[in-house]
Amino acid sequence: MKWKFIVIGLLSTLFLILGFRQLFIAINPKILEAYYLYGTDMEKVDKHLGLAHDESFADVFLYYFLGLFAAGMIAWLVSMAISWTLAKKSGIPKINIILLAVATIPLTPLISKFHLDFHQLYFSFKELATVVGVSGTMLINGAILTSIGLFLVLSKKMKNHYYQQGA
Repeated sequence: MKWKFIVIGLLSTLFLILGFRQLFIAINPKILEAYYLYGTDMEKVDKHLGLAHDESFADVFLYYFLGLFAAGMIAWLVSMAISWTLAKKSGIPKINIILLAVATIPLTPLISKFHLDFHQLYFSFKELATVVGVSGTMLINGAILTSIGLFLVLSKKMKNHYYQQGA
């Protein structure tokens, strides 16, 4: 069993999930903008979102969080596809890929449940958001996190050291 493959895959998947979620927020920043501008003042939030008369905040909120979850699951699928391809090329046993999939599948629900998105962990988010806006901030964060995740599994040094030598 190649534990280094599983550990690198776990870290890579975590960064990819966080990055894809940030990129989703960059596409749909209105709810996050409204929250940071108005807090829980629902009248102002509704005005900021520009909801139509037949639209409710609950529907918009539900679709937002379903989109975040879907972005995380898409990132998981991308990570598993990359890991599967690298494992096949490196001759890593299939059990390692299965263990990696089982270990990483709970990441998206856990990140959603405990609200562990990067913008909530990054202390100067509000300062950066005032300069480039929420979409710009999320785009920058998403690009950085996705790049780190891809670097972990695709860099030549990592592939040579961890995948070829094994655990």
